Amino acid sequence: MKHIVLIIFIVLFSSYTYSQNNEGNNFKFPPLEIGLNVNQLKANDKDIENKMGFGVSICRIWFPEKKISIVSGLLFSQTRYFENYISSGQYSNYKDMTFSLYSFSVPLLLRANFGHMYKIFAETGPSFDLMPVLRGNGIEVTYPPIGNNYETKISGGFDHNLTAFGANFGIGLKFPLKSLKMIIGSSYHCDLNTILKKRTNILYNNYLLIRLGIFIDG
Repeated sequence: MKHIVLIIFIVLFSSYTYSQNNEGNNFKFPPLEIGLNVNQLKANDKDIENKMGFGVSICRIWFPEKKISIVSGLLFSQTRYFENYISSGQYSNYKDMTFSLYSFSVPLLLRANFGHMYKIFAETGPSFDLMPVLRGNGIEVTYPPIGNNYETKISGGFDHNLTAFGANFGIGLKFPLKSLKMIIGSSYHCDLNTILKKRTNILYNNYLLIRLGIFIDG
């Protein structure tokens, strides 16, 4: 995972521009968007309660002043959900479980821009998702063949797929605010792979995201 993050960092910052004038040497970074976001998982199952999560992102923008831009970068997200009951075997089950999935997403988006000072944009494209951690907190209920049932509080990691591919669809607005260029937007991430290996018909890493950020134009 360290190597993947390092590669993304190099891609984002390797294309800074270098110029020299009468005042000396100047380094200029490429156009970037840095944002904070909140999200809500959209699991399509009546037994799952979708909860709020959060995330941060940094994206490189190619051709920001053109009608069509290219957007790529790194998005870190925590998505959360609650599940009342999960069968875990012949003699046990989980109940009152709260899960948190931590993921890194690398999108490659095409963005269509409309307007001048106030720019409305729409974007879409695929992403590669790395999901290193799925944690659960709740209760395990055990039904031994002999004796009484008993409950145990549990907390820790759960088995899940580490990688996935996704599709992304978003809209947003870029506008000036004093000396800053602000970004506000909403997007939907649709995971094309299941997370939990043994529950392929229940949960996908699908979530709705709302972000607020700033645009840095070198």
